[in-house]
Amino acid sequence: MLRTRRLELAVLQSDHIPALVDLWSDPEVTRYTGGPRDRATLPAAFQEDLGSDSPFDLWPVLLRSDGTLVGYAGIIPKQIAGRNEHELIYVFSRAAWGQGFATEIAKALIDHAIGKLGLKRLVALIDPENNASAHVAKKTGFVLERTVDRDDGHKKHLYVRTLAETEAAAR
Repeated sequence: MLRTRRLELAVLQSDHIPALVDLWSDPEVTRYTGGPRDRATLPAAFQEDLGSDSPFDLWPVLLRSDGTLVGYAGIIPKQIAGRNEHELIYVFSRAAWGQGFATEIAKALIDHAIGKLGLKRLVALIDPENNASAHVAKKTGFVLERTVDRDDGHKKHLYVRTLAETEAAAR
């Protein structure tokens, strides 16, 4: 799939599921993404995604050095305020925080969105209190466009990144 200097986006395999269950059931990791998911139902949900070849999905993020799963990232289609968008998502384990992994994978996904997917725009929906994620968005060229109300009643900041093919070629 995608490789960076330190990371690799991998096709979901059954041996990734325990680490993904830990990731998505961690209250700190999921604080800004709707809270921890139910540990009992997560394995079945991930099993359904095994073998998916959709270009718009989330994938395990592994350390290239030893294969440790440190996060989950990708691009997914999403309806935001009546508009069809493609959202860049990155979620990392607490042990991976502060090491620049989110920025590294975000840059690779932006290049992928331009070069392979032909997208002209990406968005990131970020909780107003999630300063770390907002920092990554800004560092990778996203600009705060506005605040939107989500269906669950929560407000999110909508960051937008316009994409140009010349960017990917320049990197």
